[in-house]
Amino acid sequence: MTQGPEFLAEQARVDAWIAADLEAAMGESEYGRALHEGWKQGSIDFGKFLAAAYRRIFKRKTAYNRALVDSLVGGEAGSYYKALLMQALLLSQTADRTSRGQAHEKVRITFLPSNSRYAAIYEPHVAKGWLVIGVDWGVLCAVMTVASVVSHCLQGRMTEDRAVEWRLTPASAIEHFDRHPELKQMWVEGLTPAIVPSLPPKPPMFSDEPHQAAFGTMLLQGMIFGLVAHEYGHAIRSHLSDERRHTPLRSQLEHEADGMSIMLAMLDPWKALASAPDEFDPQQRTLTVAGCFLMQSVLKWLQVGDRMASDLTGRELRASTHPDPMIRMSAMKKIFDMVAPANTVQRREVDTYALFLFDTLDAIWNKSVDALFTHLSQQEALRVRAVESVPNADLRFL
Repeated sequence: MTQGPEFLAEQARVDAWIAADLEAAMGESEYGRALHEGWKQGSIDFGKFLAAAYRRIFKRKTAYNRALVDSLVGGEAGSYYKALLMQALLLSQTADRTSRGQAHEKVRITFLPSNSRYAAIYEPHVAKGWLVIGVDWGVLCAVMTVASVVSHCLQGRMTEDRAVEWRLTPASAIEHFDRHPELKQMWVEGLTPAIVPSLPPKPPMFSDEPHQAAFGTMLLQGMIFGLVAHEYGHAIRSHLSDERRHTPLRSQLEHEADGMSIMLAMLDPWKALASAPDEFDPQQRTLTVAGCFLMQSVLKWLQVGDRMASDLTGRELRASTHPDPMIRMSAMKKIFDMVAPANTVQRREVDTYALFLFDTLDAIWNKSVDALFTHLSQQEALRVRAVESVPNADLRFL
């Protein structure tokens, strides 16, 4: 779609606002400036590390994924994050067009280097009708850790015709986790930056085994799609102007956005974007819907991590504006059951993947929770005063 000069001028103003008001928001205090500079420098190495990993993962993939790799490995620091987020926004808009015949075009997306663990949608003051989705490094760290660890534990193989087969057996995955203590270390060190806001991200290592790399990559992309599609769902439903934001009914807005993320995933935008049948994996939609459910478990674990940090420091728990993750998951499952009736292939596949992920990862969490508490207790950053405010706090956001 070709955009006119007025549209492009507004877009440039929004991009400048992102750079000034969001990514530099941490720079309003001496503490925030020091963290911001440290993370900015750290992101360079992080991007290089993940670029190398993705070259390995995607070397057998098709033209569509090779184009994605080019965007992941090239350009400025943090291009890896931005590529994943921009891909998720494009997929959300594609699904929206499939559903409504139109999409919300005036949306920009960015990552935030504060490690405060949230995703939000903002209405910037510089361009009427535009929206900005911001996804923090903290939540991205958690998502990448979960996808990486569970893929390492997955059993399977690559067939002679280079197709991937997975054995979704929780018992064997958990046994593999128990035999490899480095995976528990990866889990603990990967979740910590999502709990301790002042730690820089520690990148997880994806496996070189093709069946594991493919699973981990699709689950990672699916979970990030769920995050972005939820925020995009707020835009579709015009929630930023909804008066329920200021009432106890605010939780309804989150349930509606959760439902939109499931609906957008079920429209299979990956297939719509592929230029040939072999340029998308039909399992991507399945892993994405399962990943949307899984995100609620991740949020539940991180809430436990918050309580650990609070116990260690005596600080108050961070306030939550969203319903309990388990209530959200139950509501999302009801929506999924309506759009994927019982005894359909879609329903059976999602249920199979979700069961494997929940059983495996709940066991991994339970086996690692003591180690996580010990690791948190050793973090000097927990004794550093957190940033208390962000400029332009009167901006509307969800």
